[in-house]
Amino acid sequence: MKKDFQQLLISISILRFPLILMVIYIHIINEDVTPVRLSMDADNLYHLIYSTISQNFGRTVVPSFFVFSGFLFFMKFKDTFSLNIYMVQIENRWKSLFIPYLFWNIAMVLIILLKNKIVLSIGGHPDDFYFSVKGSSVYDMLWKAPIDYPLWYLRDLLIMALFSPFFFVLKKYLKLFGLALLLIFYLSCIEIPIPGFSATAIFFFGLGSYITIDPSAFVNFINKFCLFLIIGMLTFLALATYNNGKPLYEFFIRCFTIFGTFSIIYLGNKLQNREKIKNLLIDLSNTVFFIYAIHIIYIINWSKGTFAKINFFNNGYGQIIGYFLLPLVVVAACLLIYYLMKKLIPKFLNYIVGGR
Repeated sequence: MKKDFQQLLISISILRFPLILMVIYIHIINEDVTPVRLSMDADNLYHLIYSTISQNFGRTVVPSFFVFSGFLFFMKFKDTFSLNIYMVQIENRWKSLFIPYLFWNIAMVLIILLKNKIVLSIGGHPDDFYFSVKGSSVYDMLWKAPIDYPLWYLRDLLIMALFSPFFFVLKKYLKLFGLALLLIFYLSCIEIPIPGFSATAIFFFGLGSYITIDPSAFVNFINKFCLFLIIGMLTFLALATYNNGKPLYEFFIRCFTIFGTFSIIYLGNKLQNREKIKNLLIDLSNTVFFIYAIHIIYIINWSKGTFAKINFFNNGYGQIIGYFLLPLVVVAACLLIYYLMKKLIPKFLNYIVGGR
């Protein structure tokens, strides 16, 4: 079992950077989910590509991180739920989640106000972020809908950690029936209207907690049924994309996220055999939280603005090329800032990424 724990830990480290790159692909697209057209026309093809990758395939990213987090949280627990270990885990999450969560949201508010004050002082016009800040309460910006909006994941993860005894009870007393209940709740497409209690967080964090019961069985399941999982992933991805903007879309995309998350973990297992790729991705995994927290703070918008000024990326097949290039530019900018801070102010950097 110890070997399987280690294998899953390595897979998590390998997958973190590719997943954060996928987050960038999600956030460069602002359009709503709308029906696609199967056509080689450049505009329709562009719509099909970003719908498939950013809006649909991207739905596996956050569930994967929730599975990882649930697994890592419950690694410390054996057959009993110790109050002492629980308090230690909550204290650790306070440092690694809550403090960075507050810092990055507050930092974004201050940067928005400073940037727009400068713009207004020279006769310019404020941006959408500025109006969002001016029209929101502190509760809205720091909790209900975080101003650094990717951080909703951290908010929900904090709630899942606080309510972790609930998942322990499910595992201990209801066993697989408890997991089945979580699955039914998730596939029902019902959402609890309280910030922090998303169905995605509840199901996939719970799934991660269940994996710790028998990591060997989970690894064997992933490896044995890999073909079935990949076929299921591709099938539901196609069904979800075909049903973009239609009534059954949410059900199909949730089915896809389940198969997709398992398939992604299988990919992490397979990449362990590619030493150069494995070592590179493990090294880059240290940068993931920083990229996650900072990329929305004007870096994406400025990068998109730069691409928008180049006519080639605005029309025809050029917009498809731009779609694939833009996230790489965003990640490169984030990495440049990260390594500069690591060299110049390493202690501060360590603090704002929660000690990662």
